[in-house]
Amino acid sequence: MLDFHRADLARLAARDRLRVLAPMAGKDFASNDYLGLASHPRLAAAIAEAVGQGVPVGSGGSRLLRGNHPEHEALEAEAAAFFGAEASLYFSSGYTANVAILATLPQRGDLIVHDALVHASMHEGMRLSRAQSVAAAHNDPGAVAQAIRAWRDGGGKGTPWIAVESLYSMDGDTAPLADLYAVAEQHDAMLIVDEAHAPASSERAARVWQRPASGSSPSIPAARRWGAKARWSRGRPSSATIWSIAGGGSSSRPRPRR
Repeated sequence: MLDFHRADLARLAARDRLRVLAPMAGKDFASNDYLGLASHPRLAAAIAEAVGQGVPVGSGGSRLLRGNHPEHEALEAEAAAFFGAEASLYFSSGYTANVAILATLPQRGDLIVHDALVHASMHEGMRLSRAQSVAAAHNDPGAVAQAIRAWRDGGGKGTPWIAVESLYSMDGDTAPLADLYAVAEQHDAMLIVDEAHAPASSERAARVWQRPASGSSPSIPAARRWGAKARWSRGRPSSATIWSIAGGGSSSRPRPRR
């Protein structure tokens, strides 16, 4: 029964492509611990203090059952205040955040137009989604708009969703979010922005969103806005709302206790 898998592993080994677990060594050019926080003594002290105060080391279940803790809610309230959002929801990783958003928010009859180079986690979410999905050429707002127009011309009546990253980790290029925001406004679409690699990557990237005046659209450029406020109307999202996703693993946004 396992002969096929053994043969597959042997073929990988013969091509020097077989990966094995090994201790960490040398300079780190591969992890998502961009800021070196995973072993930072301040975080270690914060964890030790929290455990000493009785914060459990495990959830014991999902947050909807008995896994919710005041520390979770305090963290989310602090994040929402920091980024100028109505609310925030933390996931264990950016991967699970992308999967959850794309698998649950777009509904049957909607369309997800995604950049051709979005992360695998977005593809996994779209695979689970009830909405149709289509790729658009990388960083091409015109291609996104054309995909939505073609869908409308074919009878599409739901909500279009535009899924992109603000900073693409493989090539290091940034999305034209101001233009994509304009496309979303024009077509009454939702704009989902994966910010896993952007926060603190530059001075502009680290800037916090400022809330727009009541009833107005967020000011542009939107390319460095993180923590957007979600607007909802009659149970459906209104046009051009930007969802920001904190991702990249456990070190993406630590919260040492003060």
